[in-house]
Amino acid sequence: MFQAMPASYFQGRFADRINHVQKDDSGRLLRFREGERKIQITRDFDGRPLTAISTHPIDATQAVEFLYNPNGHHYDTRGSLVSEVMHQLMQEARPEANGDKYEFSSRSLGVNDLFCFIVASGVTFTIPADSGFAISSAGDPEMIYFFQSGDDQVTVAAGAGVTLTGVAPSPAKFMMTKIQRTGANTWAIS
Repeated sequence: MFQAMPASYFQGRFADRINHVQKDDSGRLLRFREGERKIQITRDFDGRPLTAISTHPIDATQAVEFLYNPNGHHYDTRGSLVSEVMHQLMQEARPEANGDKYEFSSRSLGVNDLFCFIVASGVTFTIPADSGFAISSAGDPEMIYFFQSGDDQVTVAAGAGVTLTGVAPSPAKFMMTKIQRTGANTWAIS
């Protein structure tokens, strides 16, 4: 059964663009339309998102996969999905995370940003040397997600002594970017 979702479900910001919504018995999003695109979400038995696939009559299909470790903690998201609800899906995948941060000015990243989802537009984040993160070798890989909430580009830059590898996705509103530590003072962007 398709039904309209209340604006509060989408935090009141983009309810006017989301329609034809179907949710499960617990109220979690299963499929919806966002403009001309159809987006379908698969979930595990605990209700966490596993995949989100977007189809459009003209544009290429986009897909994202949420990965969890054996303890059930989200440790990575692979693929690309430019969607206004990507932020909501990341919150559902990572209820144990440090939390979301809304940033309005450029700054250096720090240890409190690890495993966070940073929502921003038109700012630059600088990755400091490992000493700025108090990096340990145990646990899940260190990573930070960025969500471009507006039209202005979110930029990630390497600080002194830091190497940034990979290619950042083309900037776009509602685009998610991830940086992950791959070695001493080395980070990959995707």
